[in-house]
Amino acid sequence: MKNKSLELVRLKGILAGIGTDSMVNEKELLFLDAWLRERQAQLEGDGDVVDLLEQIADVLEDGVITQDEMDDTLNLIDCILEYQENPPHSTNLQEVFGFIQGVVADNVIEETELQAIRELLERNDDVPMCALLYSKINDGLNHDQLKQALKSFSGHYLEETGSTQDWSSFLGDELPPDYDFRGKKICFTGGVTGMPRSALKSHVAKLGATVTKSVTQSTDFLVVGDECSRGWIEHNYGTKLDTACKLKLKGHDILIVSGEEWLSKTANQKDPQSETRNSMWSKFGDHMDLDSIAKATERLCEQVNLSVN
Repeated sequence: MKNKSLELVRLKGILAGIGTDSMVNEKELLFLDAWLRERQAQLEGDGDVVDLLEQIADVLEDGVITQDEMDDTLNLIDCILEYQENPPHSTNLQEVFGFIQGVVADNVIEETELQAIRELLERNDDVPMCALLYSKINDGLNHDQLKQALKSFSGHYLEETGSTQDWSSFLGDELPPDYDFRGKKICFTGGVTGMPRSALKSHVAKLGATVTKSVTQSTDFLVVGDECSRGWIEHNYGTKLDTACKLKLKGHDILIVSGEEWLSKTANQKDPQSETRNSMWSKFGDHMDLDSIAKATERLCEQVNLSVN
């Protein structure tokens, strides 16, 4: 769990994001309420947190948000933020993440909100992931694609997981179901849940691909594991992801995929050499002693003009 100061910086970003369109709705308040309550023990004693929770409880009590309640909530947010500019003039990634979470909290992205996100990302274009997101949202994504990219970047998955615990999937690319892994070079960063590194290497080999230790121009894709996801949220994402993002920004075809995407798309992939192996094994037969194994080997070698000495 991150320390209190980091959480408060993220909260500042969330509040700024929610207030970008000068409105507040039930979905935004429910997200903010869940976010605060999941961190209540850590943020205990903070006056702003207490005030926000009380205000949200009052507003949601009857299930209807009146104009007066909306104005009171926005005024409280303004007071907490001390009338900072929107979008915030921030280079703190906690606040950047929070701002985007606040914008997508209601699953609707207005043009004013999108423009504010663009300004904030442009201010942080020295961070490869911010530059990559900026590039993506300017590529003509439809509303659903845009929303998914922003949720992925900021780790906002409350509706999907029931939790507000900041999990980022790094704007992960999707692997086509029929992706051909033969001859591809794959790099891993962070652990992939349920698969030790030795199992990952074995699985990659069966797919006809090879594992590389670092990301270079010849790397075909980078698999980003869960530990790296937690680190990215805290701006500690490692050189592999940093390098992969820079390569994408330069036009390289490298794919960046989440550990979950990797597991789901490769679980049922067949070993491209399995048919050949099975065919050879059927010719070899089932032998139990060295003499019969030697004779079977000799027969196979004769078929390809090899001799056994």
